[in-house]
Amino acid sequence: MKHLITFLLAVFLSSSAYCQTLFIPGGIVGMSSNENVGIGRSAPASMLHIFNNDDYVYANVGLTIEQRGTGDAKVQYLLTNVQRWVTGIDNSDADKFIIGRGIDWS
Repeated sequence: MKHLITFLLAVFLSSSAYCQTLFIPGGIVGMSSNENVGIGRSAPASMLHIFNNDDYVYANVGLTIEQRGTGDAKVQYLLTNVQRWVTGIDNSDADKFIIGRGIDWS
């Protein structure tokens, strides 16, 4: 599951401005006719559908956003030309977990 999530993130982050190396270790990765992507699901219900059906409760469960450098590890929720909400770890403010608006927490 961990490698499949890494694969999915690489797909979503790839663009002409970035070069990505993809590793697909096996398992279920699906793409529906409307271009939704599923991990652990062959018929994804949304643009990104991560499905898990087990009893794991360790660090390898779910979705991981990791920042190795001095930047912030965050997830952004954007209504185009309207509003942006961000959640994540503010690396420049004692690694606090932040929920806020906008792109710059400083």
